Amino acid sequence: MLKWGMGKVLNFPKGFLWGTATSAYQIEGGIENSDWSKVYPALLACDHYNRYEEDFDLLKALNQTAFRFSIEWSRVEPKEGEFALKELEHYRNVLLALKKRKIKAMVTLHHFTTPSWMAQRGGWTNKKIIPYFKRFTKTIFNEYQDLVDYWVIINEPLVYSLMSYVKGWWPPKKKNPFLALKVISNQIRAYKEIYKALHKIKPDAKIGNAENYNFFEPFNPSSFLDRASCRVIHYFWNEYFLGKIKNHLDFIVLNYYFHNKIQFHFSRRNEDKIISDL
Repeated sequence: MLKWGMGKVLNFPKGFLWGTATSAYQIEGGIENSDWSKVYPALLACDHYNRYEEDFDLLKALNQTAFRFSIEWSRVEPKEGEFALKELEHYRNVLLALKKRKIKAMVTLHHFTTPSWMAQRGGWTNKKIIPYFKRFTKTIFNEYQDLVDYWVIINEPLVYSLMSYVKGWWPPKKKNPFLALKVISNQIRAYKEIYKALHKIKPDAKIGNAENYNFFEPFNPSSFLDRASCRVIHYFWNEYFLGKIKNHLDFIVLNYYFHNKIQFHFSRRNEDKIISDL
């Protein structure tokens, strides 16, 4: 129940979950063998790796009932085919700590970072990542299937391809739209294969994906070109990936941050401006 504006009361349905969402690279600290490590070192971060019990006590004190976090692939499989038992035990302790506090666990399996050994082979531009990522996800799923309430396969795939292969801001810092399309294609295929594989292991598992959903409107509603541009961008950003996996979803995570006004321009400078607004 929330009170707002002139004492009005807003009631949420029974079972509604209030929670916090994180990623391993943002908060754990000490991650040194991912594709981000040399470019944007994690360093100590929030030291969540060592302080997760304290952090979960804070969540409980705030009456939160859910926690979304990622299991860092580069920790669990630091070398190709070699799984670290110490790290598998660590994440088991994290999940048990949540269960002890009756906080539901939502686990993300890829939240932007990729192990260095896979990044050196082209990362998501290389279709060979699909069986490697599938092996990792099945390993994690088999370890923790009874401790996890919701599974998120890939976090914001279009954000990843845009920032890494169009804008070139994130590792591997390339500006190649053809590679971006290859990344999206490989992630769609990986998602579908993993969804089916995990459901074979546990048919009632709750498996979905996290999408960055933006609101787009034409800068000038009376302009046909503005409206057309807006519709095209809306389709590719909000509908394309979800449309490809719509028959392989038990739930959807929608991350909503931005409201964008789209104006059509012929100049390259203004095209870049439109992209920067996404």
